[in-house]
Amino acid sequence: SNRLMVVEKAGRLVVFEHDETVSSKTVLIDIRSQVESSHDSGMMGLAFHPEFGQAASPNKDFLYIYYRYTPQKSERNRAYCRLSRFTWDANTNAIAPSSEFVLINQYDRHNWHNGGGIFFGNDGFLYISVGDEGGANDTYGSGQKRNLGLLAGVLRIDVDNDPSRSHAIRRQPRNPATPPSGWPNSYSQGYSIPNDNPWLSPDGSQLEEFYAIGLRSPHRMTIDRPTGRIYLGDVGQGSREEISNVVRGANLQWPYREGNRTGPKAKPNPLTGFDQPPLLDYTRTVGTCVIGGFVYRGALHPELQGKYLFGDHGSSRIWSLEETGSGPVTTQLLTLTRHGPGPKRGMSAFGVDAAGEIYVMSLAGTDLDGGRIYRLDKTSGGIPEPPALLSQTTAFSDLSNLTPSPGVMPYEVIQPLWSDGADKKRWIAIPNDGTPDTASETVGWSEQGHWNFPNGTVLIKHFEFPHRRLETRFFVKGDDGDWFGFTYRWRTDGSDAELLPGPAVDEAIPLPGGDSQTWHFPGRNECSTCHTDEANTVLGVKSRHLNSSITYPLTGRTANQIVTLNRLGFFSPSVNEANLTNILTSKNQDDTSATLERRARSYLDINCSQCHQPAAPTQAAFDARLETAPWFQDIIGVV
Repeated sequence: SNRLMVVEKAGRLVVFEHDETVSSKTVLIDIRSQVESSHDSGMMGLAFHPEFGQAASPNKDFLYIYYRYTPQKSERNRAYCRLSRFTWDANTNAIAPSSEFVLINQYDRHNWHNGGGIFFGNDGFLYISVGDEGGANDTYGSGQKRNLGLLAGVLRIDVDNDPSRSHAIRRQPRNPATPPSGWPNSYSQGYSIPNDNPWLSPDGSQLEEFYAIGLRSPHRMTIDRPTGRIYLGDVGQGSREEISNVVRGANLQWPYREGNRTGPKAKPNPLTGFDQPPLLDYTRTVGTCVIGGFVYRGALHPELQGKYLFGDHGSSRIWSLEETGSGPVTTQLLTLTRHGPGPKRGMSAFGVDAAGEIYVMSLAGTDLDGGRIYRLDKTSGGIPEPPALLSQTTAFSDLSNLTPSPGVMPYEVIQPLWSDGADKKRWIAIPNDGTPDTASETVGWSEQGHWNFPNGTVLIKHFEFPHRRLETRFFVKGDDGDWFGFTYRWRTDGSDAELLPGPAVDEAIPLPGGDSQTWHFPGRNECSTCHTDEANTVLGVKSRHLNSSITYPLTGRTANQIVTLNRLGFFSPSVNEANLTNILTSKNQDDTSATLERRARSYLDINCSQCHQPAAPTQAAFDARLETAPWFQDIIGVV
């Protein structure tokens, strides 16, 4: 039809006209009162029965929703992975919450790793992907179990209860731990087990719903109808993200492998099923949270026909993946742009319309109506590349001694980030006409928070060893308000530096004395690994890091950096310079005039706070920001 339907994380199902100018939507069902939606929980997936809308079918009004159910909204962590059938009411053109019939109600103790892929296969059975109950490194030990709960695998069930193809449920799922008082136990009902599921258990000792096992945090799973192939993105622990092909009896290897990397637990012996390595895995330098997509079957992009499209929430990248017979898959980067307005959002899922065109959904943050839907499109010419050589950027008037061009100002941070022992130099260029008197020419000043830079701001950082120049990085705030980065890799003779075209490069740098040191030249997709939304992207250029004096080579004068920028007119509002001695200021690790505590906390702030702060998802729950009082940082004495 000419309508689109969206499953909202908070617990609503909405429908609206397939028109980019549409301004209204219809809520078909609202069960927010019973949906736990914090972290990656929520209403996660929906599938219509294959016979939905067929007047003669008893299944004509059935649809199936997978969500995280809670009897107590204030609990905020423990809840149930629930699969339910709902009934469409043709008289009201809506779905009554009272029509819910629960098929699976699996208790679990953690709000992460819930899965959410759900579809009817070409065989008519219902497939659901479920994660490993959360935590780190398979904390709860569910990654390879089939005798406890319906977790950490792909389930395959017969909701039609066809006795010629399936049999009754032989074993009930169990609670992995005792639920809160008054909460129900885990249970399953109302469906049958396909007779050709891979691990049948006539004695009832094992759960038979599993089609594949060994999943950590599947996000998401889809089927390519013409081929019947099932694709799944599985979010990794800390080093790998992966795309897998799901087949009957496959062991997708978590937790004894993470992508193509060993660990974190030992491989079971005997192994359930057979090893199914990922089609593709990539490191955390490429992205931090894979989002599985669809095989493209639309008409707008014939060059993508038959290719699998997927993305990454952390890096905002979208790729195509093509399988090439028995050889390795090939990928192509299609887009590199943020999804959704403002920070802390990003893509959450892919969608497809009746014509097979691909859409990208963004998270809405705390605003229920603030999400965005984008159609995958392309421009005719694309975005031009930066200059091929550092000398061509005109950032430096004399490249041999790195003399900056007029308007490119040096700066230094009090406590530099650790960079594998390299020395660094830094410059900033703020767009202006010589008299910075408009918002597009000034920096929004904040004493403790982030500075707000105008579009067109350029930050430059140069890395070198005493005997060799390494790289010069550019970080630019584009016309769309987003920051992007690229790096120039210096030639060994130091004559110029060449633009690194895309992927990262590792090079063994010879050191005096015969040793060598591997230097990692980052790819363009790695900037967001450290320059996070939670840190407001820019790390070092803020008040507490620049409230110090430097000597400016152009004039030979020594002055406070904030005072200098203020008197040049670059701050709005202007800074009360008399108060600079009283503001929170970092201290260098070698500054013996400062307390050891301040020096240590300054080091953690500049090196770690971009990830380790309350707004950022992290595996070590401490707050490294210097502005946080030490007794609230949870760094020392925390169990």
